[in-house]
Amino acid sequence: MTNPKEAKRWHGSTPTSCDICQAKFLSTFYDSRTKQGMWGLLCYNCFKEYGTGLGIGYGQAYDLITLQKIGG
Repeated sequence: MTNPKEAKRWHGSTPTSCDICQAKFLSTFYDSRTKQGMWGLLCYNCFKEYGTGLGIGYGQAYDLITLQKIGG
């Protein structure tokens, strides 16, 4: 059985920059589907412009320091 607390944590290596604009992540990052259909790790600005929202099938927001899910 999956630990619910672990399900709300990023399990990959700590990401460093946005897949679209290459800006360094400062405090949060978004694992998000884009309006073009592909998924990526996005900064706040690119998430606002290209992301489709938060939730199952759309995207999740993570704290860069703790790697805990904070939205979606």
